[in-house]
Order: sequence, then C-alpha cells, then structure tokens
Amino acid sequence: MLTGEPHQAQDLVQETMVRVQLNWRRVARADSPERYVRRMLTNQYVDWRRGSWVRRVLLRGESRAGQPRPVMATCREVSGSRPRHR
Repeated sequence: MLTGEPHQAQDLVQETMVRVQLNWRRVARADSPERYVRRMLTNQYVDWRRGSWVRRVLLRGESRAGQPRPVMATCREVSGSRPRHR
C-alpha cells in the first residue's frame, strides 16, 4: 500500500479512477493499460505527498489578545466590514 492508511488509499484510487475515465482514450491506446493506470496512481500519490505550497504554509492571523487565529476568521471579519475600513 502506497499511503499506509486505508482511507487515504481509497481516496487515491477513487481520484485515479476519475482521471482514468477522463483520459480513457489515452489509457486504451497504451501498450499496457494496467501499467499506465498504475503509473497514474503513483503520480497522483507523489502529487499528494508533495502538495502545493498553500498546504505547506500555515497561514494565521493575530487576534487582539495576541493569540494566533485561523485566517478564515480574519477573512470573515474583513468581508463583513465596510470597504472604507478594510
């Protein structure tokens, strides 16, 4: 098992099968469709492990009391304020 977790493995297989369906013509034309799909699965796993820079950076805002606060709370406050106060 690539992922080490059954639930993550299920998600990986499901995501790969969606991609297989979207690229079925290319998969069907491959010399070995099974190997092609396995490579797609491996590539998908590597993409997940690398992640995007957004997932790696923990964005946090500062609250008035100096305690870190999730960015979404800060975004809600800004969107609720008047444009002049932003």
